[in-house]
Amino acid sequence: GGLMAPLVELLHDSSSSAFATELWVSIFPQMWNQLSATEQHKCVKPLINLLAKSYHLKQHAHNPNVIQGWLQAICACKPLPKIPAGLLKHLAKHYNAWHLAIPLLVHFAESYPEETQWYDALSELYGLLGDRDSNFAVWNRRAVHDETKYALSLEQFGSWHAAQAAYAECMNRWQAGQMALVNTPKAELSLWEEGIVRSAKALNQWELLSDYAKAWPLAQPSLLMECAWKSADWERLRSIFYSKHSLLPQSSVKMLQTYAAIHDGKLQEAEARCSE
Repeated sequence: GGLMAPLVELLHDSSSSAFATELWVSIFPQMWNQLSATEQHKCVKPLINLLAKSYHLKQHAHNPNVIQGWLQAICACKPLPKIPAGLLKHLAKHYNAWHLAIPLLVHFAESYPEETQWYDALSELYGLLGDRDSNFAVWNRRAVHDETKYALSLEQFGSWHAAQAAYAECMNRWQAGQMALVNTPKAELSLWEEGIVRSAKALNQWELLSDYAKAWPLAQPSLLMECAWKSADWERLRSIFYSKHSLLPQSSVKMLQTYAAIHDGKLQEAEARCSE
């Protein structure tokens, strides 16, 4: 009582969030380590349910926030409680916990290499952060085929023509039913397709990309919009705004709507878009 009462008062002070986080990060791993393996296993599901609660979103803009404190404490636990990859990805994006969720995902990917969920989450997070090298490193470990690793290496070093040819060769061989590639995982097939698109963008092959996007308009609305912008096809760009608005990332739509307004000489509209 002589210790807890003053601590409770300190922790409820509005300016003590950093102190509360540090205290929790120090105490929780010690409590976790005192549990038996069976008790730890029983605690994992309630812990996952707690982390997934939507009421934590009230604190998403705070630094530190509750989720950051929890993940920091979990990182210090031995053994680590196994948190699903989808949940860690969600927490990283919505609570500014990238620096905490990614090391956990890396650890689980190393501990459970046969489970693809860790690699999927890491690839998505690295993609959102624009960390191409780390994403390539993930795929270098995950890729089933040496041909994929070769194409990734060419892309990483900026050999765009060679990388595009390598990705296209992989895709053509798979479509031809070659036994070496016939059982390629779906994620790796998507990587080949995305690699061809990235290479085409780097080589300014917008006409080729436009034909590809038109063939799959519902699946590629963002690419269709980007091609129209790069090709200065303003009429098509406007039609995409209206016909596929709900399928497009709002930030991309607003940026290109601003460009279209400037092209049309509607400067007041462009300023309004910029201030949104």
